[in-house]
Amino acid sequence: MQAAIVDIREKIDLYGLTALDLGFKGDGTARSKPPAKYRDEAGNSWTGRGKRPGWLVAHLSAGRQIEEFLTA
Repeated sequence: MQAAIVDIREKIDLYGLTALDLGFKGDGTARSKPPAKYRDEAGNSWTGRGKRPGWLVAHLSAGRQIEEFLTA
């Protein structure tokens, strides 16, 4: 069985095949990044998911409102 696996891997490399070419769904790495929901003047952005980034925490600590950074 190991010889068959080696043979298949060599053919995949030889022909440049992907998981999609072979009928598999793939590993999901081709997902697009969600658009930024918040952005500051320096170009820092955050999607609104996960922990707030340091740049936003600093702005909020300085008295600014999160609504000021909404992109649209």
